[in-house]
Amino acid sequence: MTVAAAAASGTSSALNNYLTQQASTVAADKTASSSSSGFDTASSAASTWGNFNTYLKILTTQLTNQDPTNATDTNQFTQELVQFAGVEQQIGTNSKLDTLVNLQKGTGGTTAALGYMDKYTEVTTTSNSMPLQSGVAELGYTLPSAGSQTVITIKDSKGNIVTELSGSTNKGINYVKWNGQDSSGNQLSDGTYTFSISATTANGTAITPSDQRIIGKVTGVSTDSSGNTVLSLGNVSATSADVQAVYDAVGDEPAITTTSTSTSS
Repeated sequence: MTVAAAAASGTSSALNNYLTQQASTVAADKTASSSSSGFDTASSAASTWGNFNTYLKILTTQLTNQDPTNATDTNQFTQELVQFAGVEQQIGTNSKLDTLVNLQKGTGGTTAALGYMDKYTEVTTTSNSMPLQSGVAELGYTLPSAGSQTVITIKDSKGNIVTELSGSTNKGINYVKWNGQDSSGNQLSDGTYTFSISATTANGTAITPSDQRIIGKVTGVSTDSSGNTVLSLGNVSATSADVQAVYDAVGDEPAITTTSTSTSS
């Protein structure tokens, strides 16, 4: 074998290895795209196209160093071009799929969530924030076992205690409605308040609620940077994934019929 032929053979092998590697990378990325919404198609495409010059150099070297008496097989050359075209098509497909996913997460999710607007929505919460809207606020909590006493302490935005409510002590979900009044009977202004729940048994053993909820009127719908649909209950935010129930109006929610009336202390 001549030096030129050997060089051509080595270059052809390098080109085939390159194409195989790129095809495998894009195929793996396509699988990742279908199983993870966090897949970055743009990054994958940039990486592959960043090696485009490498591909051209290998191809040019192969053609330059081919043995004149034993030129590159046209069928092999065509196959190499088809392989690279296939890589390009896969990148384009992945990019379009990623665009569709983002549209579904963003605009599609927000549009679907518009049905929550002006509805009273029950959502789970870990922030202990609740909205006082039109002089009314509602919350719920789940007790793993029945208790003897439940006290809900409500604070304003400055952390001052404004009132304490007496909640039901049943095992399971319980609801409490607050009339927006402080412990002196003064009506407080609408806004965001925080709450804490203290449940105990007859012998004083603490019971930790396994679930806390708030019920509020949805006043806005948006999408955050991660593509999650966010519902605004006044100034309190919750994702659509936190929604447990939706009610058309005050009076439809369960707080009125399943718990005793809460009173300010």
